[in-house]
Amino acid sequence: MLIKSISLAILSLVSVSFAETCVNDGEELCLQANGLGRAYSRCESGNQVVYNCEADEFCYGSGLSGIMCIQKK
Repeated sequence: MLIKSISLAILSLVSVSFAETCVNDGEELCLQANGLGRAYSRCESGNQVVYNCEADEFCYGSGLSGIMCIQKK
């Protein structure tokens, strides 16, 4: 049980240390140019968290108002 607890503590520290940091909480950015990919990141409590649009949608964003997931026709 002690080994399991120590392992979990180490894993949580490692995952935090490799997370990208950010300063603008709530900021969203597409990870690729508009319409080329589904992935986007959002700044949450100082950490960049990566999300994906739905399978049939692609990420678009102006840089000012966040991102939109839009279906390509």
